[in-house]
Amino acid sequence: MIHISLIYLTLSHTLPSSLQILEQIESVHVANVNTFSFGRHLERSLPRVKEAILRRVIEEVNEWFLLMRERAPEIGAFAMAQTEAVIVRQQRETQSRYTRGERERERKRTIEIFRGLER
Repeated sequence: MIHISLIYLTLSHTLPSSLQILEQIESVHVANVNTFSFGRHLERSLPRVKEAILRRVIEEVNEWFLLMRERAPEIGAFAMAQTEAVIVRQQRETQSRYTRGERERERKRTIEIFRGLER
């Protein structure tokens, strides 16, 4: 399992803004209200709230990983089909260019033959 502090460091930059809000409450606002009983209660409960958020985020990430694991064959098959489609399209374009090039050379040869006959 991934270490909690590593997840916290990673997720606090990318995932829920609730963690950022909690950090702001903890660093700025609690100092202003900790003289009141509500402020002291808030200060004591912040670590539990933070852990609850982290647990929920970890659960969601694990669910996503599980879903990706289950869907990996479908995703892989889709990726292979897309890759094959691109390769086929590129081959057709290459053949088309080659065919066009051959046609152009044949046309030029025909014109040269007719010019030679006119002389």
